Amino acid sequence: MQISVIIPMFNAETTIYRCISSILNSTFKNIEIIVVDDGSTDDCVNIVKTIDDNRIILLQKENGGPSSARNLGLTFSKGTYVMFIDADDYIEPNMIENLYNHRKENCLVSVRHCDIYDKNINLIECEKEYFKDRFFKKVLEDELLGVIWGFLFEKSKLSNINFDVNTYFMEDTIFLFKYIIENDIKKVIYIDREFGTYYYVQNINSITNKKNNTLDKIKKIDYSMEKIKDVLGNKYYDLIEEKRITLYEKELRYINSLKEVNIFFNIIGDRKFQSRKKRNKLFCYLINKRKTNSIVIYYMIRNVIKNLIKNKGVVKDEKNRNLNIS
Repeated sequence: MQISVIIPMFNAETTIYRCISSILNSTFKNIEIIVVDDGSTDDCVNIVKTIDDNRIILLQKENGGPSSARNLGLTFSKGTYVMFIDADDYIEPNMIENLYNHRKENCLVSVRHCDIYDKNINLIECEKEYFKDRFFKKVLEDELLGVIWGFLFEKSKLSNINFDVNTYFMEDTIFLFKYIIENDIKKVIYIDREFGTYYYVQNINSITNKKNNTLDKIKKIDYSMEKIKDVLGNKYYDLIEEKRITLYEKELRYINSLKEVNIFFNIIGDRKFQSRKKRNKLFCYLINKRKTNSIVIYYMIRNVIKNLIKNKGVVKDEKNRNLNIS
């Protein structure tokens, strides 16, 4: 068996058939498809069972999150190579074959991808290759996605690497960084779009998009940042801390009360933060000085500006639409 394709699945009845079908239509046939049901309560398990292909292996477990599902899939995988595909997503027929054909020693190969959000398709471009230090930098600066789907991993190099089941934030990035560090990967290579594309369908209701449990997310951010520090070491300390403060600033926009801001201060303790980004500098000043009231006002102003920009865009689109009609 050459390639094991692992799909963690949770309540994916509307997308799992498309996902599996796109893999079965692959020009590369020497595969096994391991679907790990993570305690689904909808009809996705029955849908998988109706697909008649002996390359499909269905595993079922109690709900424990995508990390535990992927770990179980790795345990049962028999391929020389492993790749991960999310149950919402799908691939082009030539993608797996070209990933396999573009393998290189001491390199990690991946494909270009398209973001699909609310039926809007966004082609994501990147350079053809990155040396590992530059790759880490680009991921931490949000210029590249630190995801695991679309990559081709060697199974023999995963013997000491798995997904941290206690991580619910950036678990893909931690796994990816571990693989690169522990196997002394020199380069990350992205093959051209003509060789196959991965279609990443963003689910509005996914874990990362839920607008609640903000304070719990802050704790998860801290846990993940410390795990990334463990993997990369002090060399990337400043980039990791910049990433942490960027994530804080993003998540705290959902806080609505002074009480919640004070709980946030209790979570971060007496730590102080610095930033090179203009927007983050003001935010760092406010949290370093424990300006509770000012932080609430900061987000009120931020949201007003955001809505003004959004509404201006809507008005502009409406004017263009009227011009086109006339």
